[in-house]
Amino acid sequence: MIRELKRASILLFASLLLVLLANSVLAAEGNASQCGTVNAAFNMTQNLNSNGTCFEINASNIIIDGGGFTLTGNSTGYGISIIGNHSITLKNFAGINNFTNGIYATGSLNSTVYNNTIVAANVGNGYGIYLSGGSNNTNISSNTVTTSGSPGYGILLWPASNNTITSNTITTSGPTGMGILLYSSSNGNALSSNTITTSGSDGYGISIQVSSISNTVTSNTIATSGSSGMGFYLYSSSNSNLFSSNMITTSHATNAYGIYLEKSTGNSFSRDNITASNSNDIRVYLSSIDNTFTNVILSSMINFTSHTLNNV
Repeated sequence: MIRELKRASILLFASLLLVLLANSVLAAEGNASQCGTVNAAFNMTQNLNSNGTCFEINASNIIIDGGGFTLTGNSTGYGISIIGNHSITLKNFAGINNFTNGIYATGSLNSTVYNNTIVAANVGNGYGIYLSGGSNNTNISSNTVTTSGSPGYGILLWPASNNTITSNTITTSGPTGMGILLYSSSNGNALSSNTITTSGSDGYGISIQVSSISNTVTSNTIATSGSSGMGFYLYSSSNSNLFSSNMITTSHATNAYGIYLEKSTGNSFSRDNITASNSNDIRVYLSSIDNTFTNVILSSMINFTSHTLNNV
């Protein structure tokens, strides 16, 4: 009996060892057929389903190619999680769907998120791409992101600086949905040529909040249709940001604005085009001073409202 138990234990150990070796071989060969911890570059070879987080990146300087395949979650966890690793490339996923956050990175530098389609779960705090903890110098480009939760953010930086966000298509439909949110000292980011549509109430195209400064926002196209929707919303010492050549359309009649500044100073707007059907073009409110508007095209000059001084 003892000999049989020992033999069974040896067989069990050998089976577990083979599983571990098989996983390491998959990583070494560069193909992935299951979720788990990632220690090397790989190409997707099939669609995957996951309960919770699918891929946890545990190495730097690697490329993960979705190859046109999809990851599908169960409304929890992250599609792909990066914690403290750098120079990661995530590209070509046809779908990263139904996770709380499609892609999440914290403390990660010099990464690239390119040509992915992401649909966040319809839950509170459902985000497409979320950079936090000083995830700086990341390039986010040519992605398609959809959110429907409340709140649901297409791309959230909190805090993250010196990132490039360009040529993404973002759609939000839930209340308090935002296309792009820069929050809490997210500084020096460049946002350009993004197409953003929001339809929920209190939906903002691009929002810069809480001491987020020196960001550049150029050539974006934004459409909002929900009540209290805003093309640009700046709040709480979000100062010295530069806006240029953006096109904003707002269509709801209730408290909707093309540009809304609150407690934010020294921002510059030039050659922006605002069409406010049944709503308001610009509101400058609560200690927002020294903001400049140069060659900004409004649907009606009557719709420029300033409650503070020195805004021209």
